[in-house]
Amino acid sequence: LKWSPYTFGQRKALIATAKSQFKLANSQYNEQLFVSQYSAVNTYLELIYLRKSLLSMEKNVQRSQANLRQAITLGRTGLRPGTDSIQFQAALAQAEMDYLQSEKEAQQQQIFLLQQSALKSENVLLTDTVLLGKLPVLSDTTSNFRKNPVYQFYDAKKMASTSALLQVKRSWMPRIDFWGTAYSRGSGIGYDGIINSSDGWSLSHNNFGMGIQFSFPILDFVRWDYQKKQYGNLLNADQQLLNQTVLDLSAQLKSAFVALEQDVQIAIKAPEKLKASRLAYQSLEANYDAGLIDYTRLAQGQYDLLNAEIEVYSSYIQAWQALLNLAIAEGDLSIFTNQL
Repeated sequence: LKWSPYTFGQRKALIATAKSQFKLANSQYNEQLFVSQYSAVNTYLELIYLRKSLLSMEKNVQRSQANLRQAITLGRTGLRPGTDSIQFQAALAQAEMDYLQSEKEAQQQQIFLLQQSALKSENVLLTDTVLLGKLPVLSDTTSNFRKNPVYQFYDAKKMASTSALLQVKRSWMPRIDFWGTAYSRGSGIGYDGIINSSDGWSLSHNNFGMGIQFSFPILDFVRWDYQKKQYGNLLNADQQLLNQTVLDLSAQLKSAFVALEQDVQIAIKAPEKLKASRLAYQSLEANYDAGLIDYTRLAQGQYDLLNAEIEVYSSYIQAWQALLNLAIAEGDLSIFTNQL
């Protein structure tokens, strides 16, 4: 038996080190989990945008087909030059190519989302698309980043270094050990001095012992001094990393607030632009049929209308992504999910 009731803080330092390392491992897991959650949500937002853009691309193809038919009809009657139909054929081919390109990007994004969510199904139904019909509400500006897993990881890393340094410092402390021993052995020599070799195979002698030991690692001073300096430098490095993380997250939080405010304002204006572009295109169609404008102005109006339609979806998604970035900076995804 060996009992060490007095370790002069060594046992306490060992326990503190074990706890800090356990907390560090948990914080590292939480950080990776948080990154995976953010990536999956952001991929979902991108997929919603691409799916909605496909609808606009499809409408643009239909408009190009209608313009081509109209140009052919007007060309046969002599109201429009025959080159217009050729130009509309090129525009139709370009619209179809744009649609196929967008479809490819949407399918790739869907595959990426399936990979992130570990789903085996090839079909993803985007049922939660309500965020394209409303805008996020500005969050409270008094929030902070103390919940952010990145901050918690570097804070736990600094605490682990602090505990390790304390453990090294306490390792050059004395120890007091109480010990006791009991054992049995065999011997070929009896108590009376008579030799009997057969008794060596039996447990004929019992021994007991007790004692107190005081030890101090005097000769370990050089090694202890180097270790103390090493772990002290590691602690200073971790403290600087934590300080830099605080600066980075503070800037990220402020930037996220500004981006959210501005993106919401942009998204409010986008439907107004779409309404004006739609009215302008309808007017250009009528003027083209009446022979008042040429192909170029109608094609430009069609292009502006497509961009305005896509910009509405893009501005809404960017506003939600800004809210997601704010939630990431604060380390709390519920800031994003509570507004869905």
